[in-house]
Amino acid sequence: MANLLNQTVCARSLANTGTDECFFNPAEIAGAFKVPGDRVFTQAELDSLMATLEAGVMEPVKEDRIFPLHGFLVVTDNSEETVFETVGSTQIPVRDGHYRWTFRYIDGGMCLSNALRSHNFTSSTWIFYDKKRQFLGWRKQDETGAYGLAGVPVVFFANKWGQATATTTTNYSVYFDIDPFYLNDQLGFYVADFDPSQIKGLRNIKITQSGASAAGVIKVILRTSCAGVNLYDKYSTELAAVAAFSVQNFSTEAAITITSVAADANIKGFTLTLSSSDPDYPASATNKVVINTVDPTALDAIGVSGFEGVPLTALRG
Repeated sequence: MANLLNQTVCARSLANTGTDECFFNPAEIAGAFKVPGDRVFTQAELDSLMATLEAGVMEPVKEDRIFPLHGFLVVTDNSEETVFETVGSTQIPVRDGHYRWTFRYIDGGMCLSNALRSHNFTSSTWIFYDKKRQFLGWRKQDETGAYGLAGVPVVFFANKWGQATATTTTNYSVYFDIDPFYLNDQLGFYVADFDPSQIKGLRNIKITQSGASAAGVIKVILRTSCAGVNLYDKYSTELAAVAAFSVQNFSTEAAITITSVAADANIKGFTLTLSSSDPDYPASATNKVVINTVDPTALDAIGVSGFEGVPLTALRG
């Protein structure tokens, strides 16, 4: 039987006893997924949630992409208490206080911290998960009127790193401010049958040029942007393909035909040859082109999974 939105699954183990004592209880939050603000995960998508999340992580359009964040180790809970107004001798509840959570993490270090800080000062919606693999979001109706699981609107901020000491490691943390309405009155939850931390975020590929461009021939080296690992060692065959790259005219943004891509063991990189007969090929050697890998889904299709290229601007040659 498929798991259902807002259905506890521990009752399965109690079914033979005839009891009805299973209830939902959130556990310690272990991570979260930033999801598009207008996205409502349908029951069908929840039934195959792992595949849904994996596809969302590789979504070519960043505004529609899912961004995973794992490894919450410690939470500092500075949530507001209920706000009261004193009327005469009576205190009247006015509103619930906001959840204000700061989660500390270690894995990813400075690279992850800087990536997360690019999400600061933007509106965002998040689905959290706890150590029991329970996903926590907002139970929201989709366009058809059916209920699904949506991200909770939050104020998100990736904090600056904190100095290590003789007894503590460097402090990396993220902050969430949440209206309790979404995680109480409108709480949506879903119990998964997989470890959410298995869903990894994309890694950037830094593309650099090797040597000068020459008559539409451009040599490039591809490395991971954080650790600087050269992808040639693992993907020399997969990336030596026209299907792995895209080239655009810098001025018009029109696509330029790539006639060939060859692995170059001398530089541990790749030689791209552009079609000079393509009408979008720049007229002058001093004009520029933009080189990138294809989008994450297309890279995955050729066996290079979990990456996204960062564009390189170079002279046509």
